[in-house]
Amino acid sequence: MALCIFTLKYFELRRGKSNFLLRFVSRFDSRAEELVAASKFRILQLIQSARYVVLVHIPAVIDRAIEKTKESILQELDARRNMLRGQKDISNKGAVSFFLKKIDENKRNGERGEINEEM
Repeated sequence: MALCIFTLKYFELRRGKSNFLLRFVSRFDSRAEELVAASKFRILQLIQSARYVVLVHIPAVIDRAIEKTKESILQELDARRNMLRGQKDISNKGAVSFFLKKIDENKRNGERGEINEEM
């Protein structure tokens, strides 16, 4: 297409007459410039967006993922250390036996928390 326009322009300059086809194509010059400017702007916007994602957003996501992984590893390490030390994880967070439960109930009532053998 460009070669065709180039040869038409060459013949127009040699003859000194304007060519009908080149006059028709020249009407689209201003629109072509607007299209090129708009395209350039959109491309620069895309480049800036990609740059932001690569330089700012992705490192933040990676940092959060590393932090979560680090926390889970530390929790697992603590659990294994406690297992080696013989510490047990009490799941109910309360009295382990009936007697300790009775002491705990009495302490909540403001009493001294003694074990009563009588029931």
